Amino acid sequence: MPHLFPALADPRALPRRVVVLAPHPDDEILGCGGMLAFHAERGDDPLVVFLSDGAAGDPTGQARDLAAVRRGEAAKALAELGVRRAEHWHFPDGRLEECHELSGRILGLIEHERAELVYAPSLLECHTDHIAAAEAATLALAAVPHVRVHLYGVNTAVPANVLFDVSRFRARKDAAFERYASQMAVMDLRRASRAMDAARTVNIPDATITDCEGYAALTAAELRDHAARFRALRELLYPQ
Repeated sequence: MPHLFPALADPRALPRRVVVLAPHPDDEILGCGGMLAFHAERGDDPLVVFLSDGAAGDPTGQARDLAAVRRGEAAKALAELGVRRAEHWHFPDGRLEECHELSGRILGLIEHERAELVYAPSLLECHTDHIAAAEAATLALAAVPHVRVHLYGVNTAVPANVLFDVSRFRARKDAAFERYASQMAVMDLRRASRAMDAARTVNIPDATITDCEGYAALTAAELRDHAARFRALRELLYPQ
């Protein structure tokens, strides 16, 4: 049986028309912040779409108008990565599964942007909003089978078949996390991201590579054909 270590890929071969789907403000950095910085640096002008308003992201219950706060934080965080374009769809935080128009809007966005590569949450995510976003993205992408998809993990590491070296973007990711002050006050996003990115390097025999982001890289057609297997695995791992 051969080893199944994910390949360390050359990001320069990736398409340039890029859309990132983030269930909440900060998921874009946790899920694919390094590659966002890469795409921006290359001049791809990626678009980040925040699906929910993030208004439920304060477990202390002390924040006022958290949705507005997180919009402002998101703009500053993306600026740290060099990302210029973002949309906020303002669906209610914690209730994305109730937003039945979500998949249609995602498909319309992909078609309008003529997206060639979409970063989206994995179907193995744990948060209900992340699962709903993953399901909506999967449904939308079924209509555009040629589009490439990078599924990322936030709540749990996605089983990756491709790695990208994002070591040189570590400082930018850290700076972006610092811009999410409302979230950093209750959880150390930077520490979690560093741990995840460092763990991805375990089988890379190059000490200069300190941070990697890992993705389940598929075509939209492959995601469509294997979505049922992802769901079955999710049910096996997290039975209701």
